[in-house]
Amino acid sequence: MGQPWQGGALDVVVTRTVFDAGQYADPSSARCPRCERDIEFKDKTWQDIPGAWEPFSEAIADWEEGGEALVRCAHCDASSPLVDWDGMEHCFAFGALGFTFWGWPDLTPAFLAEFDRRLDGHRTVLVSGKI
Repeated sequence: MGQPWQGGALDVVVTRTVFDAGQYADPSSARCPRCERDIEFKDKTWQDIPGAWEPFSEAIADWEEGGEALVRCAHCDASSPLVDWDGMEHCFAFGALGFTFWGWPDLTPAFLAEFDRRLDGHRTVLVSGKI
């Protein structure tokens, strides 16, 4: 039988932050909120597609500095806020309120549902990983 859980730490962030999944958590694509087409960051051999990530990297830096963080879609040419793009949730979340559960067991679906309920309609994203 395993060790009983002794508890972990909880960090709460209340400032504009990029929350990331840690090492080796790179998104393979992102979906435009306007045309719903994917921007691929990797080719079929998992090599970086030159220039594909740059607009997102620039938008992340702009977002951290308090800017609009718009990303122009390579397919439809529309600019949309970084936070509206889908497909990067397992790697990144952008928010002004965040919780980091250090040393906790996996968060159960019931725990996450109750957490969402208590945040009273605020958008929530689960980003998990290891440092």
